[in-house]
Amino acid sequence: MAAVFDYHWRLQSCLIEGLEGLEDIIFLQLEHLAEDMAKYGDVWGDRDMSLLSSRRQSNSYDAVVEEGEMAHLSADEVIAFKDANGSFPKKDAFLNDELRGLLREVYAKDYERFGIYS
Repeated sequence: MAAVFDYHWRLQSCLIEGLEGLEDIIFLQLEHLAEDMAKYGDVWGDRDMSLLSSRRQSNSYDAVVEEGEMAHLSADEVIAFKDANGSFPKKDAFLNDELRGLLREVYAKDYERFGIYS
């Protein structure tokens, strides 16, 4: 059986590879969307962009868990944890050094193109 590629996880840099005129494009990072929206506010003019600059995710990430402790859990186990504890742990609980290294390797082109972790 062939592996199925989940397009949600595709490299973003491959979508713009070879395009001309990228110097006029603004790249916003979800990690600091509100700050980027404010930084480029003059581009939007008087359009109401509040929907894009406000937090849309409603999950709580308050559970206290050691870094990397959740890295091995399945999605069902993570949901069971959330149900039992009332919230998800912070995102660092899902990453350990090995997974961080793998992410940096897989997404190296994106990190370089968009100036992430530079």
